[in-house]
Amino acid sequence: MTSRSGSELPQLELDCLAALWALERAPVADVHARLAARGRPLAYTTVLTVLDRLLRKQVVTRARQGRAYVYSPLITRDQMRARAIERLVHNYFEDHDDLRRHLLDPRPRPLVTAPPPEPEPALLD
Repeated sequence: MTSRSGSELPQLELDCLAALWALERAPVADVHARLAARGRPLAYTTVLTVLDRLLRKQVVTRARQGRAYVYSPLITRDQMRARAIERLVHNYFEDHDDLRRHLLDPRPRPLVTAPPPEPEPALLD
């Protein structure tokens, strides 16, 4: 398994980063409150741990302000979108044009479902 860097973030890290994008700079308590207000109630220590992970991944920075740290994003939402699109193209498409054709194709695409079970062989009497 490969380790995740700032180019691929799990959902909880993305949620904390989105809170920072909205707040621009904030202590853990403000990020915690924003996540709770948006329906993601988490323990304060969980938010602190996630922000420290983002710091190690060099996606955010922090500065001491009084007794607390204030966190700021080092990457913009557009930069993260670009990284996500590159990963999407790399994993599922030949190139950017292939993705574009897929998105512009008006044909409905059914979700892939499991194949129907094979019929049981008939018993001969």
